[in-house]
Amino acid sequence: MAHNEVHLKTPQGELVWPGERHTRQRDWVNVGVITEVVAAGQAPIDEDKRSDADVVALADSKKVIYEPANGTVNIGVRFRADGNEDDDLLIQMLAAAGIDHYTKVADLTCTQGTQEGDDSAYFIDAIAQANNDWPTTPRVVDAQANYIARLIMNAHGYSKFLFVCTDKQNATNIYIDVRRAS
Repeated sequence: MAHNEVHLKTPQGELVWPGERHTRQRDWVNVGVITEVVAAGQAPIDEDKRSDADVVALADSKKVIYEPANGTVNIGVRFRADGNEDDDLLIQMLAAAGIDHYTKVADLTCTQGTQEGDDSAYFIDAIAQANNDWPTTPRVVDAQANYIARLIMNAHGYSKFLFVCTDKQNATNIYIDVRRAS
C-alpha cells in the first residue's frame, strides 16, 4: 500500500474506498403472517382499544408487529398473500413509541398480483392509502401489473409498527416483509 492511500472500514469490517458512497445493503425480512381479520370491538379498531396492553392481548394470528432497530430512519414494506389475482386486502397500519397507545399511519388497500414469492404467496402489485395520519406521507411505489408494490416511509422515531387486516377476501395468509432502508 502506498504511503498516501487511506483505507476505511465499516463497523462490520468491510473495506470502503475513499470517495465511495457506501450504503449497507439490507435484505427483505418476513416479520410475520396474518391469518385472521380483526372486527369492530377488537383492538385496534375501536378507539378505546389502542393501548399497548390491548394490542398485546390481541391474538397473534390477527396482528404483526415490526420493531425497527434503534436508529432506523426509513423502512420499506411489501406484502404477499395466497388469495386470488385482483383481490383487495384491507390492512391498517399503526405505530407506537415505546409502551404507549397506537396511532394511525394509514389504511392500505393492497391488490394481489400474480408474481409468486415465497410460501406459495403472490406479491401485492398495487397499494392505495387512505386516512393517512403520519407526519410525512408514506410513499407508495406501485409496480407495474404483476410486479411488486412497496411502501417506503420515514419511521419518525417510532419503535413499533402494527399491521392488522380488516378484509382478506380469499386469502388465508397475508405475509408482511420489511427492510430497513436507512
